[in-house]
Parts: sequence; structure tokens; C-alpha cells
Amino acid sequence: MANSQSSPAGDSYNISGGMVNVHGDNPSFTQHNHYGTDAALDRFRQLLQTIEQRLSDFSDVDAARGQVGVIEDSLQRRDPADRKKVESALTRLAALTVAGTALMDAIKKAIDLVVSSWPF
Repeated sequence: MANSQSSPAGDSYNISGGMVNVHGDNPSFTQHNHYGTDAALDRFRQLLQTIEQRLSDFSDVDAARGQVGVIEDSLQRRDPADRKKVESALTRLAALTVAGTALMDAIKKAIDLVVSSWPF
């Protein structure tokens, strides 16, 4: 489905959630992808599950479990004010990691998602 709008700068076409901009005599194509926060939330939950499955890879399993609990509680509320709390918990988890680049990669990706998409 496409909708269009005209302006002096050019035409914009909305196509199934994306947008195509055509401008002037030398048209350019700019693609804007608009992903819903559901995709980010689903990805974050997958990463959190990876972290939970690898609790034995932390130097202090109980402390790691506590940080995961902080993240899960914040995820339940999804309060924008909890972003720093979740970032801090993930940073603490990174500091407790003793093995596994896959685990560190999951933590890094989770931090990136929190920074870009919290509260999902």
C-alpha cells in the first residue's frame, strides 16, 4: 500500500511502513526502516535468556542471578526511568564474566538495545 505527499522539496511515498523520498531533477532514494519496539524487545529477551543459561560463566553466580533479577523486574515495569538501572545491571554482569566471548557478546548487544530502545 502506498500513500503519497507532495511538497516543494519533493514527493514522499509511504510504502508498508517505509518511506521513499524523490526530490527535484536528480531524484535520490532514501530508505527509512521503521521497526516496532516488539522486535527489539524480542531480541532483548533472547539475549537475556542466553545470559540466564550461562550463569555458571560468571565469577559470582549469586551476584549474577541478582543482576538478572533486577533486569527482569525492570522489564516487567518497562519504566523509562529504569534504563540506567538496567544498563548498570548489564555492566555489572559484564564485570562478573569469566568465560565465553558469546556471553560477553550477548551482554554487549543487550546494553546496545537498552540504550537505543528502552523501555521497548
